[in-house]
Amino acid sequence: MHIYHHPGLKPPTPLRPGATVEHGNLPGVPLIVVSGPEAGLTGDIYRVRMPDGKEVKVKRKNLI
Repeated sequence: MHIYHHPGLKPPTPLRPGATVEHGNLPGVPLIVVSGPEAGLTGDIYRVRMPDGKEVKVKRKNLI
């Protein structure tokens, strides 16, 4: 445990493939998690499928 870690805070749980999530900038648009997490420079990155079938990479902190 880090010296500055608050005991009540828990790390975010990893998202599983098939889970339905939303992007913070696209509220109301369902995204399906395809794979992840992958290590990125500023946090975990997930590959999600948009409603039109396109797959994109999204940072975990942007997913709701």
